[in-house]
This record gives sequence, C-alpha cells and structure tokens, in this order.
Amino acid sequence: MSKEFKSLDEQVDRLKSLGVDIKNRKNVKSLLIKYNYQNFINGYNDPFFKGYDRGRNYSENTTIKCFKKLFKFDIELGKIFLPKIQELERILSTNIAYFLGEHLYINGIKDGRIFSVEEKRLSSYFRSNYVSSKNDLVELMTKFLSRRSDKLVDKYLKVSGDGIKIIDYNKVPIWTLCLSWTLGDCIDILESLSKPIQNNILNSILSNVSITVYEFVKILRKINALRNRIAHNNVIYNTRFRSEQMMYMNFFIKNNINNKIKSNELRVMDIAKIIDCFLNLTNNKIEVRVLALYKKEIENCSYFSDDAKSYIKTRMNI
Repeated sequence: MSKEFKSLDEQVDRLKSLGVDIKNRKNVKSLLIKYNYQNFINGYNDPFFKGYDRGRNYSENTTIKCFKKLFKFDIELGKIFLPKIQELERILSTNIAYFLGEHLYINGIKDGRIFSVEEKRLSSYFRSNYVSSKNDLVELMTKFLSRRSDKLVDKYLKVSGDGIKIIDYNKVPIWTLCLSWTLGDCIDILESLSKPIQNNILNSILSNVSITVYEFVKILRKINALRNRIAHNNVIYNTRFRSEQMMYMNFFIKNNINNKIKSNELRVMDIAKIIDCFLNLTNNKIEVRVLALYKKEIENCSYFSDDAKSYIKTRMNI
C-alpha cells in the first residue's frame, strides 16, 4: 500500500495519535528533518509498541526521548564495531596480497604483477569455476581501482587509442591492488583462490581457531553485511542474519566461542564475539564494550520500560 507525503507537522500529529507523549513540537520536527521518520521512528519503534505489536498504539509513557536514546545508542554501537571490522578488512586484504605475491614469486613473477599470469596458468592461483580467463581476473581484482584518483594509480596510467588515460592493469602489482579492495572484494577474492593459497591465508590469520575456509567465508559475509548497515545508517541493535549455513556457523561458534545461536540466526552480540575471536582480542573486546554500553544506555535508563529493555536485550542476544 502506497503512502502519501506528509509534512513535518503531520508526522508529529501521527506520532501523537499513536500515543507518543510530545511536549515540544519544534524539537521533534528538528529531529525528523535531520534523521527521517522512516529511519528515526520506524527503525526504532518496535520496543515501544503495546505488546510489541506494530498494529497497536505505543505503550504508556513513550516519549520522543525513547526514540532518541535508542537511536543514539545504535550510533555508539556502530562506533564500537566499525573500527574492528576495518581492522579485519586490512588484515584480510594484506594476507591475500602477501600469499598471492608469494605464489607469483615462486612461479617466476617476482614483481607481483598478477595480470601477467598466462591464462592457461590461472588455475594455479584460482578455482576455475571462479576465474578461468583474464577478463574474469580483471573483473574480480579491479572493481574499485578505476574510481581512485590519486598517486596510487597515477603511475599506472596509459593513454588509450582514443587519447583517454586508462589504468594499465598489466603493470599493477598485487600489493597495490589490495589497497583498493573493500571487505566484500576481499571475501570474493578469498573464495575464488586455489585451496593451497586459501589455506595459507587461513592459517596465517586464524592459526588458533578451528574453522574451514567455507565457514570463514560465510561468516565474513555476515560481518560485511553488518559493516554495510553501519556505513549506510541502518538499524544495528536489532540486526539479525538468517542463513541456510547456520549449521556450519553453530559448529564453529560452539567449538570456538562457546556461544549458542538462537533461532538459527546471528545477532549483534554473536557477531561481536566472532570478531573478537577472529582478531584474537583479549583486551578492549567488542563483546565487553557492547555489554557495558547496553548497561549504561539501556538497562540503567529511566526512559525505557522493563518490557522495552527486555525486547532490546533479547534482540541483541545479550
């Protein structure tokens, strides 16, 4: 069902009609024009409905402060997760570049120029169902390199027949390519590599963790999905990742972090424990910081009813 445009005043009236206690319309309108009703209200209103039922009005004593507090809590969650996900991304891209470079060196390509590999020898580096031609290789490795405009790529430019400057991929070494990869790129590349190179990377990054490449890739995709939610201002605390591969993830989690996943889905606290495990964190653990943030901003907050606190705690799998 389509919805018509509503002015800020109409949006405030809508909130009041659903039972939100609003004492300062100007303040609420200021929040709505900054953060969007769909995100600021609809993204964070689940704990405040009577019986958690979206078809009903909000619970008694629900104020705009409830939404603002949970919204700000979610932003702080992102600040905890994102730097650690970025650290994992850097470690992964560096290891891919290193072990690919090592394999190139062993095979006589000492300058790391992956695109100089003969097409018939690509199977030494990649699984044939992922990379079987030079075109496949270029598509896999250079998704974002052409978007960069800095000294990283300037020295690899050449002039095409049309007089346009383009990147000469044949000259770009693997340790330069990796600087342009996103976490999603790294996961795609890891999945495409030959088994020996995959195993070298896995043993380097997770030497003390019992996990297969298949499990690692599947879990990394969930971590990347969380990273994208943070980067694009989506709701974080209530994130859940369902997957047909949960059986494999449960096995990994049971054997490495002693944490049981509920209802065949990953929640925020599960992801926190997994990243802690992958980064071998003993200090400044994400799990500890998330729990401390929850206690400070949610559990000890007078704005939230016991039902709302319970809802948030359950959805995070705390």
